[in-house]
Amino acid sequence: MGVNKDMMLNEKNIVLRGSILKETNFIIGVALYTGVDSKVMLNSVNNKQKKGKVERITNKFILLIGVFIICLCLGLSILNYYKEREFNLLINNDFSWPQQLFTNFGQWILVFTSIVPIALICSLELVKQF
Repeated sequence: MGVNKDMMLNEKNIVLRGSILKETNFIIGVALYTGVDSKVMLNSVNNKQKKGKVERITNKFILLIGVFIICLCLGLSILNYYKEREFNLLINNDFSWPQQLFTNFGQWILVFTSIVPIALICSLELVKQF
């Protein structure tokens, strides 16, 4: 003890952040700069995914079609409710008007879901993520 020995820092005697030490009980070391501007942290940032022009246009059209279908279903469910009331065709008279409107909305959504081919696009997104 008491002998000073200078050592150079190189890749053999530096342990980077996130490293797991095996086959050792302890380690004596010095913390180098470990902030957010270090090279390891800058390289670990997730980059924004690039999207092609076709994909951006497809996403806009799917959003537009989705909004159109929701408006269409809402309008048709209101119209359906009033027509059922007009002709006394209400099957579930014990439901209140919001419940009947919600049921009609759900039925129209089921009718119009085949318009949007979302399954293909969802499959493509899942493949990209994994």
